[in-house]
Amino acid sequence: VTIAPFHPKWSFANPDASDEETDDPVNFEKRTPYPTISIVMSYGIDLAGEEMTSKIGLHNEEILREMGNDALKELFDKSVLLQSTENE
Repeated sequence: VTIAPFHPKWSFANPDASDEETDDPVNFEKRTPYPTISIVMSYGIDLAGEEMTSKIGLHNEEILREMGNDALKELFDKSVLLQSTENE
């Protein structure tokens, strides 16, 4: 089993990183409206193989960087807002 953490303020950069590093659009790959964990069967990751999981990661980075930080932040904020109004 592999635990994959997600968080509203997730950043791949270290805590002392510059604002530019924490604004990297790739950080949205692991951002969720609420702190969350995903439990993944390691067997599935192993079965896909390192080459395929690397391709998936690179593809995600490419798409997120194409979208850009501003567009991703807007989508993320709308999602959080929608979820909070649904709970009222």
